[in-house]
Amino acid sequence: MGKLIFDINWRVGNDEFSDIAGHWIFFSNSILINFITHLNSQTVFPADLLRQTSVIQVQWDAELKQAKVLVGDSSIVVESKDTSALLKKKELGNLSRFIGKSYWINSDTSLGQRFSKVTITDIKIEKSNSDRSYTVVFSNAKGKTVSAYAGGAPSSVTEMLADSDQFFSSDPYKKYNWSQSTWNKIIAREVALGMNMTQARLAWGDPTSISYETSSKGKIEAWVYSSSAGVRALGFANGKLIVIY
Repeated sequence: MGKLIFDINWRVGNDEFSDIAGHWIFFSNSILINFITHLNSQTVFPADLLRQTSVIQVQWDAELKQAKVLVGDSSIVVESKDTSALLKKKELGNLSRFIGKSYWINSDTSLGQRFSKVTITDIKIEKSNSDRSYTVVFSNAKGKTVSAYAGGAPSSVTEMLADSDQFFSSDPYKKYNWSQSTWNKIIAREVALGMNMTQARLAWGDPTSISYETSSKGKIEAWVYSSSAGVRALGFANGKLIVIY
């Protein structure tokens, strides 16, 4: 006898039922049907019974891997073990490609120090009337999770993850083969004479402005950092840091 087998996960109307043991009793137009059994943690539909019972119809949704059982005016949606993930993927659309992807943080957060690896475990969508908001859930190597609000549009998630001030899409330690002492200075946001421009930029960030000066050492590229704390500057010659103002 042919059978349709699904993991237990029932949804009837707006209600959901899990771990149903024994039999499911279904009422429709005074008809009592006892046709669904529980076998080895699975729900089993005798296919012959469904074919022989004219009042019962089964509609299979290949996209979401779920079946809709119709009896008169009533129905039951039976989900497979893959349905929940498929529903989530459909809701996220193109954003689903980020689930499981790893990034390296470019700031000190509760997930760890700068350049720590984190992985996206979920993207949550909050709905309020016609408005939506998107929150990205990250997990570090120790399993700790932190949620980061991205914004009110799908594009805000993409923009946040593409912002190099917040994240790197590849491991910076592998990309730049620098000494540990150099990395320690960068993590502490310190600069040192002899650093190249990439190292200085990672340590202090993007300058407020860049200007060029001429000295006895030749052409100097000056990076100016302006903030409420004051003005700082770095001078580079031939790509190397030669002076800290």
